[in-house]
Amino acid sequence: MEPLMADKPKIVKINAPIAVAKYPKLTEPDYGSEQFPKPEGEYSVKLVYKETDPAFVKFRNKLEKALEHVDAIAEKRFAELKKATRDKLGEPKRNELFTPIYDEDDEPTGEVEMRVAMKASGVVKRGPKEGKKWSRKPQLFDAFGNAIKKAPAIWGGSELIVAMSYMEDGYFVAGTGAYGIKLQMEAVQIVTLNDGNAKSASDHGFGAVEGGFDASQLSDDDDEDGDDEFAVPGDDDESKPAGDPEGASDF
Repeated sequence: MEPLMADKPKIVKINAPIAVAKYPKLTEPDYGSEQFPKPEGEYSVKLVYKETDPAFVKFRNKLEKALEHVDAIAEKRFAELKKATRDKLGEPKRNELFTPIYDEDDEPTGEVEMRVAMKASGVVKRGPKEGKKWSRKPQLFDAFGNAIKKAPAIWGGSELIVAMSYMEDGYFVAGTGAYGIKLQMEAVQIVTLNDGNAKSASDHGFGAVEGGFDASQLSDDDDEDGDDEFAVPGDDDESKPAGDPEGASDF
């Protein structure tokens, strides 16, 4: 994969609108698997959007406009390939930025996802620092714009804003004719955090039951354990199962 133009590429910076995170790997580098190793490590996240979300529509249109420029350059680069190669490949093939999401019945959900990544380490290839090793990680910020010094666990379902960049002229792979824009993660703002601890009612399969208990109607005095025959045992030695070590999980 290489930049489409020989000149120094122009870098474009852009912020994606708020998205739901899927498979976030933002606090520790992902080194892949034995079958698909990533020896230099990588930070990444898939951003999930509803296709009808106005903020997403505006964002998508902006990137599609940027891709029109890359389309034209890719056509030019493809025409410069040897005829045998052009005949074999047929035509240049755009790598799309957004992938539709389908349900278990292969029906579209009305959502799409977009992957953004950042390489965790590497070696300077040219210039005065050629051969020098480097490493990096995405900057993390909270919802108020404060830098996060100690990164929390970030699970799927968190809501994020991702700052990213891409080369204006995109990339072109001569061997396959594939081209597009590669989105480079720069920083992440955590709007809402799912750290894997607290779960919602829907996570347990609970829905609303009409006419049932409404916790919002409780007063402060009501929000205490009762002391009657139906009270749940307290956290004393007699209430723990036999052989249950201190601090052991219920499961």
